[in-house]
Amino acid sequence: MKKNLLATALVSATLALSACGGEEEPTGVQLDTDDKKLGYSLGMTFAEHMQQDMQDIEVDAFVQGVIDGLEGNEPQLSEEEVQASIQAYQQQ
Repeated sequence: MKKNLLATALVSATLALSACGGEEEPTGVQLDTDDKKLGYSLGMTFAEHMQQDMQDIEVDAFVQGVIDGLEGNEPQLSEEEVQASIQAYQQQ
C-alpha cells in the first residue's frame, strides 16, 4: 500500500508540475529517451486517475511535498502529522 501511495504521489507531482505551465505551451520536456517517455506516460496515467479519485488535493502543497521528499529537504510536517493527514483523508 505504501509503495502504491508513493508511486501515485510521484506521478502526480510530475503531472502537477507540467500542468502549472498552462495550455499555452508544452512543458518543455523533450521526450527523446525511453526513460523520459516512460516518466511522461506514468505521469499522464496517474493524473487521469487522480482527477477521478483525489479531486480535492491541493496541488501546490502536493508538489512541494514531492520536491522536499526527493531533494531530502527538511519536512514541513512531522511523521505523525503526515500519517494523521493521510489517515483522515482515507476515512472520508
